[in-house]
Amino acid sequence: KENGKRKKPKFWRPISCPVCPAGRHDDAIELRAPKHADTAVNRTAGRKRAIPPRFTKKSKLKLSEYLKNMATPEIEAQLAPLRIAVKEYGDLVRELKANGAPKIDIDKAVVELKARKKKLEETEVALAPKEASFDRLKLEDLLKRRFFYDQSFSIYGGVTGLYDFGPMGCALKANMIQEWRKHFILEEGMLEVDCTSLTPEPVLKASGHVDRFADWMVKDLKTGECFRADHLIKNAAEKIMSDKKADEATKHALQDVLARLEGFDDKDMHEVITKFNFKSPSTGNDLTPPIAFNLMFPTQIGPTGDFKAYLRPETAQGIFVNFKRLLEFNQASFIEFL
Repeated sequence: KENGKRKKPKFWRPISCPVCPAGRHDDAIELRAPKHADTAVNRTAGRKRAIPPRFTKKSKLKLSEYLKNMATPEIEAQLAPLRIAVKEYGDLVRELKANGAPKIDIDKAVVELKARKKKLEETEVALAPKEASFDRLKLEDLLKRRFFYDQSFSIYGGVTGLYDFGPMGCALKANMIQEWRKHFILEEGMLEVDCTSLTPEPVLKASGHVDRFADWMVKDLKTGECFRADHLIKNAAEKIMSDKKADEATKHALQDVLARLEGFDDKDMHEVITKFNFKSPSTGNDLTPPIAFNLMFPTQIGPTGDFKAYLRPETAQGIFVNFKRLLEFNQASFIEFL
């Protein structure tokens, strides 16, 4: 102490704390992290907030695996018939494929298999004990507060699907790439290439991406909100099929639609939306006919803007166009790459 006041030593520095809202302890004089109780005090606001619970190894287990290992006889009695039902249709799908059954029969069996799997998962979630649950929102909140990652341009409202990695996120990403290289490059002996993200239009025209790499979208006629047509049909059909008051003929017709949905074009989707009077899920308004939305980001190369290009939609395209060079480099009749 000096003049009755505690003097800070020369080696003093604030102690960073990942738990407290302020993130640091300016009044600390020892180089050790402060101990916290179940709540932390926000010194600026004078209010308490709950500390998110630490994630244990048990919470990282998959829910289905947890229930297989830890389920009580009562829980197992409820899950066993559902698992048998899933296995039954899984075997049926494999049998149909092995026997060369018509595609529509296989698709119908796959739809039923997915429905049974969904019912099993919902039952597992309902029966799972609290210690087996995993709070994704708390994990996301923790990762964003520690700046593992955050939404890009968040101070200007952000853009869905774009994210920035913070210091810890970059370190985690670098470690994952290092492990990837260690396994596939060093141990498996595969060839690594790093290709440009910009791809000229002729390349993607030859691969069919320019003409076919698109989703069918519908718009709300009043608000302009967009929806993927296949997702809208699927969600609306499942809602009707789960309604006990809906007639059986409609349910069978919708089941047939779901089985063939992947092969539908814009005319087929518009016919289904019109026939079953599907509306906007947000407002209940009418919808436009489906329009094609190309999933690739277009750009131009050069000052004239005449040379069109796209951001490559798939990482594999670089190895395909460089296949001959890689074959010559490897001096072999075949090569393996990833």
